[in-house]
Amino acid sequence: MLILLTYKTDVGAEKFVGASKYLSAGIPAVPCIVRGFEVFEVPKFLPTGAGPHVWSLVEKTGLTTPQLVQMVADQTGADQRDIGYAGLKDKHARTVQWLSSPKLFASTSRYRVIVAKPSRRKLRPGTLHGNWFIITLETNEPQKVIDVIKLIEPAVPNLFGPQRFGNRRNNHEIGRLLVNGRKRDAQRKMKHARIPLTRRFYRFMEDAYLSYLFNRIVNERIPDVKLHSYDIPSRYGPTAPLFGRKTMFAGGRQGEIERAVLEAEGITLSSFRWDGGRRPMFVPLKGLEYRATSNSIKLKFFLPKGSYATSVLREIAKTNFTSPSLSSFCGVA
Repeated sequence: MLILLTYKTDVGAEKFVGASKYLSAGIPAVPCIVRGFEVFEVPKFLPTGAGPHVWSLVEKTGLTTPQLVQMVADQTGADQRDIGYAGLKDKHARTVQWLSSPKLFASTSRYRVIVAKPSRRKLRPGTLHGNWFIITLETNEPQKVIDVIKLIEPAVPNLFGPQRFGNRRNNHEIGRLLVNGRKRDAQRKMKHARIPLTRRFYRFMEDAYLSYLFNRIVNERIPDVKLHSYDIPSRYGPTAPLFGRKTMFAGGRQGEIERAVLEAEGITLSSFRWDGGRRPMFVPLKGLEYRATSNSIKLKFFLPKGSYATSVLREIAKTNFTSPSLSSFCGVA
C-alpha cells in the first residue's frame, strides 16, 4: 500500500539538531522524495488470550497516538489513563500499532482494528521491542541508495530525529532553560510556540535537550563506529550518555568528548533532576530488503525501539531530500 504524504523541504543535518557529520560522507547525496512511509510495531510479547485487558492491533493514518487514545476513550467510555500503548507513532505515516483497553472497541472511518485479543497485562512504553519500516523513495539514482544502505547496514547513527526538536527546531533550547532553572523564560517560549504548559511537555522539552547533547556526542564519534576498550557498551556496541545525576562517563578519549560537551553547555551532572542513562550510538538495520526500479526504490528494515528511520533517510539524501511532514511531538519510534 503506497501512502502519499505531505512534504517539507530541506530536512537534513540542521534538523538533526547537534549533528552535522555523516557515516556515508564519501557517497554524494542522493536526491529523492519520500512517497511512502509505513511503520509496523513489534511488541516484546503478544497478548495471552485471557485477562482483563483487550489488545487491539490498529491501522491508522492522519492521527497521532494520543489522538487515537482519545477516540478510543470516547467510544468505550474508558479513562484515557486506562488505555495503554507501547510506542508513539507519527501522524502522517501509515502505522500499525497495538493498543490495550478495558473494553473492546470497533473500527471507525479514522482507524481500522485488524485483530483484538484479551491479555492479562496492560500495554506500556517498555513493552515495545521495535518497529518494521517500509519506505518508498522516488529517485533517479536507486543504485546510490543501495550503496548507502549497504554501507550503513551494520551501524546506523542512532541520532534523535527532527521529530524530537519540533517544527521550530528549538525544543532543546526550551529544555536548556528548564534544566538551568529558568522556567519563566522557558514558559514564554512555549507560549509563543503554543506548547501546553503541562508536566508532560516540560519533560518533553527537557528530553529534547538531552537528545541534543546526545547528538553532539554521536556527531564526534560518527567517523569511528568500532568498539573501544574505554567505551561503555550495550548489545549494539558503544553508547553515549543521556545525561543525569548518576551518569557514568566512558574512559579515555571517549569520556573526554562526553565531558567536553557537558562543559561547553556550562552545566554539571547535578543540574539534572533524574538519574540518566546511556543509549547506543549506532544500531544495525536488521532484516534489510530492497526492491529498485529505474526511478524508485522500496526499503524494508527493522530498528529497535527509540531509533528513528529518518536517520536512514538522512544518510541517503544528506540535506537535499524532502521528507514526511512529521508531527512535532510524536516520533517515529
